[in-house]
Amino acid sequence: AFQGLGYLQLGGYLRGDYDLAEVINLIKKETRHFAKRQLTWFKRDTRITWYEVDKFVNNYEKLLTEILSNIGRTISINVEVE
Repeated sequence: AFQGLGYLQLGGYLRGDYDLAEVINLIKKETRHFAKRQLTWFKRDTRITWYEVDKFVNNYEKLLTEILSNIGRTISINVEVE
């Protein structure tokens, strides 16, 4: 319990270790670090396909087609393996 982002820093605020502005900055910093670790973890997972959405700004149908195509390949691969 109380292992989520910000709990440790909020506890420091309640104990008087930090003022509110410091706690807010600490929580923002820890959130950025957490997000960076998460992104690094996801980028290492070869099962994940990343899409550069900016390339499809004027053509979302093409993006959807590409996503559905990748899903179809993944499903057919999984079916054949089983």
